[in-house]
Amino acid sequence: TAVVASEGMGALALGATRPVATTLAPARDGFWAPSRASASAHQGRSVADVLLGDPAFSKLCAALSSAGLLDNLRGAGGAECTVLAPTNAAFADECRALGVTEAEFNASPDLHHVLSSHVVLGNRPWASFHGQHTVATTSGVEFGLGGQNGLGGQNGPHSVGAAAVLALDMPAANGVVHVVSMVLGNLGVVTQFRRPNGRLTTRSM
Repeated sequence: TAVVASEGMGALALGATRPVATTLAPARDGFWAPSRASASAHQGRSVADVLLGDPAFSKLCAALSSAGLLDNLRGAGGAECTVLAPTNAAFADECRALGVTEAEFNASPDLHHVLSSHVVLGNRPWASFHGQHTVATTSGVEFGLGGQNGLGGQNGPHSVGAAAVLALDMPAANGVVHVVSMVLGNLGVVTQFRRPNGRLTTRSM
């Protein structure tokens, strides 16, 4: 069953039944692509600007800022990037599963590594993953890709690691954002996480 995105999200969730801020249109091979209106709306805005401008990603932006990573997404020197962006609901679920508060999550010594696992070098629209089985992130962690093999959504739901892909190809001047349903970790999800005092907490399944 497709998951409907928050109405604040600047893209349409795959299979969504209600309108949101911008729309995605079906493309060849079953992939989804941004409408011309969506691409025009984000023209000249960096990946950081796109995330900051959408209330669905306020928790992600707070975490990126705490880790000192937000400015890295502004495209300085022409650098391009792709962000696998968990929603606010994904961060709330993650904190509950790990038994930490949002403040503890954002102060953890593991935060930089976890967030770097959501960034891919280069501008990678979803169709560019055609035929790939994994994607490498800037943390060094690789995640399996689902719903590929040239058929896109017709071959099952899109996924990255353990997360469903809720929306594809939110465009930015220096890259693209794909919206995911979970915070990603070394084993597809974050299984262990250090509190600010260094004490280890284990995910409750």
